Amino acid sequence: MEQIKKYISKHALLHQVHGKLVIPSATTLKKADGHYTSKKKQALIIKTADCMPVMLSSGSQIFGLHIGWRSLAKKILTESILHTKTKENINLWVGPHIQQNRFSLDMKSLEELLSPHKLSIKKALSLGIIKPSFEQKKHYLVSLKDILLKEAFECGISNFYSSDIDTYWSCNHYSHRRNPNRKGTNYSFILKI
Repeated sequence: MEQIKKYISKHALLHQVHGKLVIPSATTLKKADGHYTSKKKQALIIKTADCMPVMLSSGSQIFGLHIGWRSLAKKILTESILHTKTKENINLWVGPHIQQNRFSLDMKSLEELLSPHKLSIKKALSLGIIKPSFEQKKHYLVSLKDILLKEAFECGISNFYSSDIDTYWSCNHYSHRRNPNRKGTNYSFILKI
């Protein structure tokens, strides 16, 4: 971390609210789930507990996004692309987050998530994006990353990189689903040098 600090002159945080608002980075705390900048040495920080920390680079711009199922249902990635100066050669990175084998949604929430992505439960099942939960009736295990990947392709993003670290099982990461009574946060950031 000490080696990285020399490259950071400023950092920006958000008051994350599980929405789809994406704003220019600010020195004051703003309510949003995504921010972007073209400034060098400004770190865009995203806090997570099981959600996906998603970082983008597009030309001279960088983006930091906090994407849980609610933001994914609101298509925050598509919203982010509206703020890019160039739509070509966009790189997308997904950091450690809860994986499908431990993330479940009830039917109502699942339909709220799938509908904007033009996915039926039958289609999502056939693609492996969801599978029935054997722990809870009328719940499905959901791959947030696979839905994000579908949206990324629809936005023209073909450079997609993802961590396979599952925050639920990782002893190096905090998971709200694993420890709901304990406070904790994972921090991810993107920096333009």
